[in-house]
Amino acid sequence: MLAVSAVRMPVKNRLILRALRDKTDYDQGESVEYARERMLHLAREKEADADRTRRMRGVGSGEEDKDAGRSRRREKVSRLLAARLREASVDDELLTRIVDEAREAAWKEISKSWMTQFANRGVDTASDEYRRNRDIRLQQLIRVDLAQLERDAEPEY
Repeated sequence: MLAVSAVRMPVKNRLILRALRDKTDYDQGESVEYARERMLHLAREKEADADRTRRMRGVGSGEEDKDAGRSRRREKVSRLLAARLREASVDDELLTRIVDEAREAAWKEISKSWMTQFANRGVDTASDEYRRNRDIRLQQLIRVDLAQLERDAEPEY
């Protein structure tokens, strides 16, 4: 669950940035590939953790059996997690689900920001002026609201 969340968050953030800042159309396949890259990145991190744990165990002088056992378990867990993450990176159904959830979360954040901004400004969305000033509002959303959204977003991990 943590790994899925750790992949979903950067996918969501990327979807927001690509849509609002870069004005890029949504591409399911590209998003799934990005989720795959993030999953593989986590796998490499866990493999590096396991390697580091092994090296540190070899450096210690006269490690107590209890500490050595914990170190071996930590290395084993990291290696098992890395293997599971690599398996997940080829599970297109899982990756598609992560992207779909990230897309829904991105839309919720964007729409919440818009609704808050409109409510604070007393905007009448049915007026002709509202429709005429769409491009100006989008630019403001990108420069101001998106920047605020990024500042307020929770960290990836």
